[in-house]
Amino acid sequence: MIVKKTSFYIVIVIFLGLSNYSNCQEQIESSRLVTFLEQNTDTTIIFYYPPNSWVRYTDQLIISKQGDNLVFSSYVNPYKHYSFGHKPPEDQLGKKFIAEEKIFEKTVPDTNRYFLPKDVNPSLRDSAWRAIIRFSPWALKDTISPEIEQKYWVYDAGGISLLLITKDSVKKIVFYDPWDFQQYEPGKTNRKTILKIEKIFDRVFGKR
Repeated sequence: MIVKKTSFYIVIVIFLGLSNYSNCQEQIESSRLVTFLEQNTDTTIIFYYPPNSWVRYTDQLIISKQGDNLVFSSYVNPYKHYSFGHKPPEDQLGKKFIAEEKIFEKTVPDTNRYFLPKDVNPSLRDSAWRAIIRFSPWALKDTISPEIEQKYWVYDAGGISLLLITKDSVKKIVFYDPWDFQQYEPGKTNRKTILKIEKIFDRVFGKR
């Protein structure tokens, strides 16, 4: 009887995790921040690691183009380096930061205090944009061979997502665990490309 109860609880935990994942995904794509960028820029590319059952928020790294102007910005959790992987001090300051992080997790992305500009060297700004556009991100698609997927698939392994925003459309590109699948199946051009785009965002925004 105890075993059955334990199994039941595990199912509940997994279900709740998947539910949180689904809700977060929906919020990112339909957020007021995405609507604002769609209405006020010609083209915007948002890079992020999709949330999962372990992390219920995502940091968004944003490059926008309006006419000839490039604007770099971000929507990120300012408290994650304080709490993630560490046990915060149980004093009033620590409790305050943890409380603020919970507020961030529950906040649907918008043009609020978390949406901030990023100062980038002009030469790096232009070269980064040109490099990403040369990769034709709108044409990218993740393709994992069925036999490789069946052999190596790991639940909740993470991934890379792009939101490609123009005046009349928002397109989502998702690559599931490209780091490991690139090792198992190294010949996939699109997967190589998304990993190169990741390196460009690392160079501009810093590795997270």
